[in-house]
Amino acid sequence: MTAAVRDTVSVGPRQKPPVYQHSDGWRSLVAIAPRLRRTQPSRGGRRVTLDRRPTATRDDARSRTAISCSAVILSICLSMGSHSLSAVAVEPVTLHGVVPATFPVGTTAPVAIPLPNDRTWPAVLTVELRVEGAGETTTVAAQPDIGRDTPTQAWFLWTARQEDLGKKIALRLQPADQNSQPAYAVKVADPQVHVATPDGKPILSYWYGQPDPNQPYAVSDFIHPLIGLDGEMITDNAPADHRHHRGVFWSWVRYERNEESIGSWWIPDRLRCEPAGLETGTGPVFAAFQARQFMVHRPQADSSDERILEQHITCRVFPTTPIGRAVDVDLSIRALQNGLRIGGQTAIGKGYGGMTVRYGPGKEPRIEVDGEFHPKDLIRHRANWASWTGLFPQADGQPGQKRSGAALLVHPSHPDVPPEWLTRYYGVLCVCYPGLDMLDVGKDTPLRLRYRVWIHRGAAREGGVDAQYRAYAADWQWKPGKKVSG
Repeated sequence: MTAAVRDTVSVGPRQKPPVYQHSDGWRSLVAIAPRLRRTQPSRGGRRVTLDRRPTATRDDARSRTAISCSAVILSICLSMGSHSLSAVAVEPVTLHGVVPATFPVGTTAPVAIPLPNDRTWPAVLTVELRVEGAGETTTVAAQPDIGRDTPTQAWFLWTARQEDLGKKIALRLQPADQNSQPAYAVKVADPQVHVATPDGKPILSYWYGQPDPNQPYAVSDFIHPLIGLDGEMITDNAPADHRHHRGVFWSWVRYERNEESIGSWWIPDRLRCEPAGLETGTGPVFAAFQARQFMVHRPQADSSDERILEQHITCRVFPTTPIGRAVDVDLSIRALQNGLRIGGQTAIGKGYGGMTVRYGPGKEPRIEVDGEFHPKDLIRHRANWASWTGLFPQADGQPGQKRSGAALLVHPSHPDVPPEWLTRYYGVLCVCYPGLDMLDVGKDTPLRLRYRVWIHRGAAREGGVDAQYRAYAADWQWKPGKKVSG
């Protein structure tokens, strides 16, 4: 064998994953599956990944591991001394697009830009941005996505002016040459991943590993708690009225193979999630994790497990603005067997199942859908976004005095957009896709579902929900520009 492979590290089921931390707060990408990639951090958020050849014997493996470790240490020292990855030759590239006419004015929002996939990108980029007719060039930081199952793209934060709308825009991207303060800290404490502010205030947690034995159901692969802008807890887990509800979660009521039921993950029945890989990263634009989970089927208690689906969950947490915070959840689902289908609840035509938010006990709840207030629950109502707000208990346990909440936004690339929804005043928003139908899950082409949770103060209008949806849905018509010399 001659092909190079990533350096890996073995982690047992009860071992803590290796976590690397520099004094400047930058973390590595962390993997806590049985065989996962190890990536070393460096100053300024860059990632230095060491490749090595496959080993033939145990002695060879030990020898080469020692060499790999020495090389990693050398790489870190070099990168810390230079404050950049000058050794990684990434030529500047240009992109041309059009500022969407519907992009909200005066609102800071994340913008995604495609990256050429013919090179390895550093963890932080500098973007020189010029809008047609503007006299000045704006320079901002951009950050590429992490993970193997994520399209090659980067993100930057931008605030549009009225005169920018509909104008041509040109970007010049190149590696950043200085340190950037990370937006958040990411901590892996198996079985959870925690995202917090640099000073330690919690933002959200994701349940990656084995289920909590103290919970009424053996569930994992969900986000809880989701924290509001003032420290209030927005989500709930295992509430008394629906013990299977868990924060922000994505599961379906019906799973079939060759038209025969094989269980449910909405209320766990013969199905469970098996953690298979985790990467985390943080930078000036967002903190992120990407988890790989297998959906495992066990027909009977004494039978063996079989993997039926592979899922990649990518979550990005963007910096807090004066009115809100964006949290992206992108799902990629691929079948490992033929004849796999998923579907929602058919009882009383509800169709629920899929991306769901279970809210905490907020008083005076209010539901708004695509800008309209709905005083009653909805079933199979088509919309692009929905917001649930209320008076949530404060972080110190005192009764809530100010309205806040979170909206769930559906990306335009979502199948059957705008999808059907189920809303409940007791605390649920659910995107009912595929609803009453059964959806075939392919082995070759994954099912991709993209959502954004917009955490905000006030009701939907005060929290700028519709503006954030327009930013999320905007089409910038990006096209590659001419090659630029350094």
